[in-house]
Amino acid sequence: MCFNLTLFFLKIICSYISNSSVIAADAYSDLVDVLSTLISIYALWIAHFDAGKDHPFGHGRLEWLAGALNSILLILVGGNFRY
Repeated sequence: MCFNLTLFFLKIICSYISNSSVIAADAYSDLVDVLSTLISIYALWIAHFDAGKDHPFGHGRLEWLAGALNSILLILVGGNFRY
């Protein structure tokens, strides 16, 4: 994750210097990779909790929701850049 964040900052700087939307899109792709990883780690951490009074079937569905959120993030980033 640290490497992807470093790449993001370097690519953003390079995109402003060169005025390139392609490099900016690649930079934001690296940022989405970091966010996707954080969402997945959080979902896996929550999903391991057992069933309780408020959640009788456990927290396993959060993994599915995290996957959907990751997909939405990728679609939004991909749709916002036009070459």
